[in-house]
Amino acid sequence: MKDKYVKSVLGIVLTVFSFCLILTNTAFAAERQKHAVLTVYKNNSGTTYNNELDKIVHAELQKRLEGLYIELDGDPYKHLFKKKNMEDVADFDVIDAIKDAGTDYFIYLELYPFQQNENYNLIYYRKSMVATVLLRIMDINNKKTIYQGRFSLKSKDESDAWFIGNKSVAKKALTSAMYKVGEIISAKLPL
Repeated sequence: MKDKYVKSVLGIVLTVFSFCLILTNTAFAAERQKHAVLTVYKNNSGTTYNNELDKIVHAELQKRLEGLYIELDGDPYKHLFKKKNMEDVADFDVIDAIKDAGTDYFIYLELYPFQQNENYNLIYYRKSMVATVLLRIMDINNKKTIYQGRFSLKSKDESDAWFIGNKSVAKKALTSAMYKVGEIISAKLPL
C-alpha cells in the first residue's frame, strides 16, 4: 500500500515537473530575439524572362528566412555591388558598404548567365541548361564570412516534338540551385 502511495506521489511530481519544463521552454522560445538579415540579389542571367527567375529566387529566400529572422530590404544596397565581383571583395569592404543597414547577417546571391547545350537526332531533341549561383553569407557583428561558394546545377529536358523552350529548362535548373541555396542558408545561418 505504501509503495502505491509513493508511486502515485512520484507520478504527480514528475507530471507537474514536466508541465513546468514545457512551459519554461515555450516561454524562452517566444523570447528569442530575431536577428536582422540583409539580402542582396543580383541577376546577371541576361534573359528575357528575368522577372520569373527573380520570383523563384525570392520565393526560396522568403521560405528560408520568413519567421526566423527580421528581413531587411536590400534594394538600397544593390547599386553598391553592381559592378563588383563579390568573390574577390574583402569582408571589411562589404561591412563598410552596409554599415548603416543595422543588420546582423548579410546574404549576397548572384545568378550568372545560363550555359545552354542542345543535342538532337532524328527522334529526340534534348536541351540542358546550367544555372550558376554565387552565395555569400556574412556575420556582420563578428566581421567574418560564414559561407562563400559558387556552384552550378544542370537541368535537362527532352522531347520528340522538338519544342523545348529555354525558359522551362532554365526555371528547372534555377529551382534546383535555389533548393541547394536554401539548404545552405538553413544549415549555415545561425538563429
